[in-house]
Amino acid sequence: MAKVLFSVISGADPISYCKDGPMLHLCRWVKPNVTALFLSGDFLEYHKSDDRYRKSILELGKRIGHEFEILIFEEEGLENPHVFDAFYDTFEKRFSEIFQKYGDDAELIVNLSSGTPAMQACLATMAINDPHKIILKQVAVAKSDKNRTEREKNKEFDFETYWETDEDNEPDQPCRVIDIENEAFNKRVQKELIAEHVRKYDYHAAMLVANSIRNSVSEDLYSLLKIARWRVQLNSRDYLAELRKMKNKVPGIENLIPYKSDSERPLYEYLLSLSIKLKRQDFVELVFGVTPMLFNICLYALKTMANLDVRKQYCTFTRGKWYLDSGKLNRDDDGKAILAELSKRSSFERQFLASWQMILMLEYFDVNEQFVKTAQELRKVEEDIRNDVAHDITAVTEEIIYGKTGWHASEIVEKFRKMMKMLGFDVKSGEKWDSYEIMNDLIISRIKG
Repeated sequence: MAKVLFSVISGADPISYCKDGPMLHLCRWVKPNVTALFLSGDFLEYHKSDDRYRKSILELGKRIGHEFEILIFEEEGLENPHVFDAFYDTFEKRFSEIFQKYGDDAELIVNLSSGTPAMQACLATMAINDPHKIILKQVAVAKSDKNRTEREKNKEFDFETYWETDEDNEPDQPCRVIDIENEAFNKRVQKELIAEHVRKYDYHAAMLVANSIRNSVSEDLYSLLKIARWRVQLNSRDYLAELRKMKNKVPGIENLIPYKSDSERPLYEYLLSLSIKLKRQDFVELVFGVTPMLFNICLYALKTMANLDVRKQYCTFTRGKWYLDSGKLNRDDDGKAILAELSKRSSFERQFLASWQMILMLEYFDVNEQFVKTAQELRKVEEDIRNDVAHDITAVTEEIIYGKTGWHASEIVEKFRKMMKMLGFDVKSGEKWDSYEIMNDLIISRIKG
């Protein structure tokens, strides 16, 4: 049975401050048959320039009389090493390659002392869930190094000097390898996973993880996660109730929702939800969101720019839907003029209230010309792609959105943002527009606190 050490390479490797780095120390004491090195960023460049990691392992093999097979995973272009999702698929692929090459009965030992915290959390999570035999190990910091606050900068690496001054080569040096089996560590990993989900605005996934370690999650943190999940679902009844409960428990929590009134809050929160869909590249939901956003922003604009409550004045409410009513439109001069314009577009007796009708009304009342023009552009977006998506099984990508509408997804959200600004809403970057990020920071501070 093969014993394989999998190690991300980072700043302390292979030798730092006259001691083995975590990877080399595990090679020394675990004596794997195979050492698989995961190299990215600067560390891949170091490997290419002076071969320091492979040379150190081979020299150690000579010193201790052990033959190491070395497997190099060169990860070109791996970005965002502090983000969980940036490398999960890559790690999973590498694990699969190892078990394919050395058999499903191989013992995979994973070094959790090298790599970013998110990398470590990712590796630990995979180990917990993988059906193969995966053993987690760390390397303790040497007593003499415990007061050091940063790793040695070893861009330039004189192999002979580093090797000769490595104190772990001397007799009777202690083993610093730690087996990881305790429940506390698994909970720490799960908390890091909650933080990663929050950073991605995936509050449902964060709640699932929180529920799996419920006894280790504080009431304040759990309430904040519930608020975030309800908020992204636009469930104002529940998140407002929870906010009231937490008002005196979490400083600043009352400022999480930028607009408090029932007329302003739903519109602003819906726009923020569209911006979240854009950040998550959830293009299908973004496209579906164009119709209700355009409808409600036009409804609000008629009230505030034209002093017209169109539902109250010209509509009837039947079986849960609002209908424009020709009888009500015929009661006043403005209504008659609007009805005449509507009748030019289609035969009119009674129709569902829709954004195109309200755009026509905004034109009639001669409100902000730029607002009407932007509304018309968004109405065309709705016609060009939203209806296709609603009726056909089709992929929705950035390229498809641009191809059908002539606008990038970010431009669609920006058009709504400009309309909101014309209506008097604060949409500049800051406390109101970045309120989801402020909420995320508050949640993560509770995770780490």
